[in-house]
Amino acid sequence: MNSVLTPSTELRTRVASGAVLITAVVLAVLGGSWVFALLILVGALTALHEWHRLVNGGSAALEAVPAALTMIVVVGLVLTDSALLLSLAVLVLGAGTAALVAVKRGSWALWHAVGVVYIGVAVLALMMMREGQISSGIVDGRVIVGGVFTAVWAADTGALFFGRMLGGPRLAPQLSPKKTWAGFIGGIFLAGIAEFVYVAIIDGPLWLGISFGICLGVTSSCGDLFESWVKRVFQTKNSGDLIPGHGGMLDRVDSLLFAAPAGAAVLFIFGDVSPFGINP
Repeated sequence: MNSVLTPSTELRTRVASGAVLITAVVLAVLGGSWVFALLILVGALTALHEWHRLVNGGSAALEAVPAALTMIVVVGLVLTDSALLLSLAVLVLGAGTAALVAVKRGSWALWHAVGVVYIGVAVLALMMMREGQISSGIVDGRVIVGGVFTAVWAADTGALFFGRMLGGPRLAPQLSPKKTWAGFIGGIFLAGIAEFVYVAIIDGPLWLGISFGICLGVTSSCGDLFESWVKRVFQTKNSGDLIPGHGGMLDRVDSLLFAAPAGAAVLFIFGDVSPFGINP
């Protein structure tokens, strides 16, 4: 029996898996801080396991242990309102520890360290936005992370839909032969529109919503391309097979891993001026 999925079956599988994941995220965002923290931590630990296994040639890696402990500490620090600099210091320490373990084992020290920072910065950004530690705190953190997820999901959907529907020139064939300029532009466009609608619902500044959505649409695509490049470096198609139609956890959250820090940085830099109703 042929186990290869047809394009239509693969698309239905992706949609079904995506719907389950979106439901879980929405419930976690609307739930309490600890519920959201648990979801983020589970996702981060799974992604870290896949990253270190990828770097380790497909086998479970010891470097994942200090990396996992680092994520747990960072999440705990944010939940206790600790300072940003302390959390970043923990990430640097965790990355350094993973690198030292890799050196002792004769593995790729730099790549193991990069994984901790790559995933850890996104975890820190999401947690700080959810806890209201990025903005002035006037707006509920649930509204902010809801806006980030909305833009990222829209960007992913737009890239898939427009890329398959229009085809055309390849975006970066040396990194990912399937991604097209049509998908790239379509993802950015849909992210801007989705954020416009989201901000309109919460009665925020519409032009800031579009701008924020476009920014996250661009960074989402960059995150997707980055993971495609990493998988090419280590000569693998998917980071895992955990999620039907998507691959591994890293394959599903690669866009978010770039977009979340970008969103947090924008909100931090512009302070009280944001698309979520925080006005000067």
